[in-house]
Amino acid sequence: MAVEELTSIKKFFDGCEVFITGGTGFVGRVLIEKLLRSCPGVKKIYVIIRSRKGLTSSERIGAITDCKLFDGLKASNPTATNKIHALDGDVQKLQLGLSDADLEKIKNCSIIFHCAASVRFDDPLSSAILMNTRGTLEVCKIAEQIPNLKALVHVSTSFIQPKKYGSDEIFYPADVDWRQFIKLAETVDDGMLDSLEKKLTDNAPNTYTFTKHLSEQICKHYRDTKNLPIVIYRPSIIAGSESEPLPGWLDNLNGPFSYCFTAILGILHVSMVDGYRKLDYVPVDLCVKGMIVAAWKTWNERQLTQTIPIYNATSTKKPSFYSMSWQKLHLVYPSKNSIMYMEMTHTSCVFLFWMIKIVEQIIPALLYDGLLRLSGRKPKLLKFQRIIMESEKAMLHFTLKDFKFTNTKFLDLDRVIPPHEFKEFQVSSKLSDEVTIIRSICLNFIQNMLKEDVSDFSKAFRRQRLVTYIWRTYQVAAYSYLIYITCLLFQKVFGDFSSHGMFIAE
Repeated sequence: MAVEELTSIKKFFDGCEVFITGGTGFVGRVLIEKLLRSCPGVKKIYVIIRSRKGLTSSERIGAITDCKLFDGLKASNPTATNKIHALDGDVQKLQLGLSDADLEKIKNCSIIFHCAASVRFDDPLSSAILMNTRGTLEVCKIAEQIPNLKALVHVSTSFIQPKKYGSDEIFYPADVDWRQFIKLAETVDDGMLDSLEKKLTDNAPNTYTFTKHLSEQICKHYRDTKNLPIVIYRPSIIAGSESEPLPGWLDNLNGPFSYCFTAILGILHVSMVDGYRKLDYVPVDLCVKGMIVAAWKTWNERQLTQTIPIYNATSTKKPSFYSMSWQKLHLVYPSKNSIMYMEMTHTSCVFLFWMIKIVEQIIPALLYDGLLRLSGRKPKLLKFQRIIMESEKAMLHFTLKDFKFTNTKFLDLDRVIPPHEFKEFQVSSKLSDEVTIIRSICLNFIQNMLKEDVSDFSKAFRRQRLVTYIWRTYQVAAYSYLIYITCLLFQKVFGDFSSHGMFIAE
C-alpha cells in the first residue's frame, strides 16, 4: 500500500476482504452496513452464520440485511449487499465450526472484526467460556494463518473490572489462567462446572465480564508472542444509533434500555437503581466508527506501537436514570400496545422497591392474566414479570454504583481521522442533549419492534387517557386498602401491648 493511501480510511479498505464474527448481531449488522456504505471499495465481507436446514446462502444473508437498517444502502447501491458472503459456522466450536474450504477463503482476508459474544449475564459458565473465551482463541488461531493480516479488532467490554467499578485504557492481567478455564469447559461436566461458578470466578458478578476478561488475556498473548496486529476495543453499554444510518436504531432489548421499553408498555413501574447514577453508554454508530478507525490506525502505526492498543469506547455525556424516565416519554411517544400507565420509580430502598413491585406490577399482572384466562387466551404478563425480575437481579451490581472510565485514547481517534473523512468517521457525539437519543430509541422501539404507525399518535393518546383513568383508580383503591390493613395491624399490635399493661406507667 502506497504511503498516500494510508491517509485515507476509505482507501485502506479498497480491495480488502473482511471477516466478521457476530455479523448477525446488533453491532455486527451496523458494522456491515457502515462498511458497505462508507467504504464502497471493500471487496468481500465474510460472515459466520449458523447453518439452518432448507435455507440457501442468500436467504441466510437476508437474515442480516432484511431490515430497515439497510433500506438506505439498498436504495443508493442495490448491489452492495452482494459483497456479503455467508460461512457455515459456530463460534462455540473448534475452528469456529468452519470447513477447510471456508478457512481457505478467510486466508485472503486482511481485516478481522471479532464481535461475536454471548452478552447474557446469566449464561452458564461453561457456555460463556466456550463462546467468549475459546471463541476468541479460535479467532486468534485463524488470524495467525492469514499472511496479510492488517488488523484484528477484538470487541471486549469496558466493564472488564466490575469489582473496581471502572477501567482505564490499559491491560489488566487476570488472576487465573485462561488455558485452564478452557480445559475445564471442554472436559468437566457442565452441571458440576456451573455449580462451582462462584468459587472459580472469585464471585464475579456475572459470567459475561469474567469470560471477556479472559479473552483479553488471549489477545495479549497473541500480540506478544505472535506479533498479531490485535487491538482491544471496549464499548460500554451499546445504545441505539445517534444518527447513522437512521436515528435510534436498536434491534434488541438488552441492558438498561430495556427499562425504557418495559416502562412504555406499562409493565415496569419500579427499578432497584440509584436514580442519580450516571448511565455510561455509546451509540452503536459511534461505536462502529471507532472500530473502523481503530483498525485503520492499528495498521497505520504498526511500526510505532509495541504494546497492545486498547480503547474504551465510552461516553462523555452521561444521563442519569432520572433523566431517562422523567422526560415524559409516554407523553411524547405513547404506545397503542401499552397495558398499563407508564410511571417509573427509581429507588435503592428495598422496602419501597418491593411495596411498589407487589402493588403496581405483580398484583396487576395476576389480575390481567386472570382476565386473559377468562377470555380463553394464554396468560403472559406474570411471565414477563419473572423475566424482568431475572434481568434486575443480573443488573443489580451495575445499577447501584457509578462506573468511571477513562476514554482519552478513544476520543483521540478523532484527531487522526483525515479532515476530508472526519464527518463520516467522527467517533465523538454530535448531540448536545443526551435525552434526544433516548427519545429516538423509544420512537424506533414503537415503530420497528411494536410495528406501530408513528405518523399518527391520536389513537395512542386516546388509549393513554383511558389507561390513565383506570390506573389512577386502581392505585387509589390498592394503596387505600394497604393503608387500611396497616392501620389494623398497628391497632392489633399496640392494642395487645396496651392490654398487657406494657405502656402503663408505674
